[in-house]
Amino acid sequence: VTATVESIPMISASIMSKKIAEGTSSLVLDVKTGSGAFMKSVADSRALAQTMVGIGTAAGVNTVALITDMNAPLGRTAGNGLEVAESVDVLAGGGPSDVVELTVALAREMLLCAGIDTDPADVLASGKAMDTWKAMIRAQGGDPDAPLPVARHTEVVTAGADGYLTGLDAMGVGLAAWRLGAGRAKQGDPVQAAAGV
Repeated sequence: VTATVESIPMISASIMSKKIAEGTSSLVLDVKTGSGAFMKSVADSRALAQTMVGIGTAAGVNTVALITDMNAPLGRTAGNGLEVAESVDVLAGGGPSDVVELTVALAREMLLCAGIDTDPADVLASGKAMDTWKAMIRAQGGDPDAPLPVARHTEVVTAGADGYLTGLDAMGVGLAAWRLGAGRAKQGDPVQAAAGV
């Protein structure tokens, strides 16, 4: 729901209580910073990361946090079904380079926490991650080959001239996806899984 309160204690308690309750022994957090994040400044993102790492450590969870940029959208899509499709593409060894780079960075940290000496970049590029993901979906009674939702209507916005995109505001893209139905204005509003940018 929009209008989220940018409160480090509230965000930390909400996120970490769930993670600790799961019973995990290690946790890698991706703390975003920038226009599309809860925390707009690096200093605030660092404070949030330090608070969550401190909570995890105090609870006996080996906790690490990376602070990553959210001034521009990650990948090429925004919206539930579109982002899942993009993530599945990454698991199959493809996908946008920035999503692959972040995925590998987070996976490297998790493998270090678990004491596993494997290069996740090689595993991801091989498509083996897709096999593991499909096995996880099947183990939970799901169908990994089920089609993802697709929007009934699409609109292509074409640039008026040739050129290069030098910036794209993550908050603006997120608000556009939200207004299309990818998010909620208030609790109880329906979310359209196929909506997005």
